[in-house]
Amino acid sequence: YNLRGPIVKPGKYSASLYLIENGLTTKLSEKESFELKPIYESTLKGTSYEDYNKYVNDYFNVFNEVESIEHKLLTIGKKLKFLKIAIENTPIDTKELVLDFHDLKSSLLSVKRKVFGNESKTEIGEKNLPTLFNRIRVASQGLSSSYGPTKLHIENLNMARLIGEDIEPLIKELIGKKINSLENKIKAFGGPAIIYK
Repeated sequence: YNLRGPIVKPGKYSASLYLIENGLTTKLSEKESFELKPIYESTLKGTSYEDYNKYVNDYFNVFNEVESIEHKLLTIGKKLKFLKIAIENTPIDTKELVLDFHDLKSSLLSVKRKVFGNESKTEIGEKNLPTLFNRIRVASQGLSSSYGPTKLHIENLNMARLIGEDIEPLIKELIGKKINSLENKIKAFGGPAIIYK
């Protein structure tokens, strides 16, 4: 998704100039205050500045949750690579470990589809159900409109929040139950120590 950021709304602001050079910060000016005024009045009545600012705050709260989910999924994906190597290097029959690994991998794929969509469908141009990333991308467009967020932007932000709330417990289960359980089984079967990097 392409995040351009919120439009600065009319109001009183202040700024100071600083120079950062070779790790040192030098203040170049005193704080200057200024007032930002609208260039023109729109013929369409847009969102109030208060509602827009509330939307911006709500958006970034949800956006930070989406970023956290993405980071957790990437971390789980990396752990899966280490778990696979550990299973391959376990000295005794690993059928049970392989089945548990497959179950873990399937669960991760299911969660990733809710966040990113189905990669196979995307490759051939088939339509995916709206994902967490789709919803937050549409919601982000409400930040850069001089009209303000529309009903569509607000609905997508709310849907992104709800999808995120549904995904968080699934991620906790992946980490807390499935990964930890598989790590313990590998250890019990005499497998190598797993050190995540």
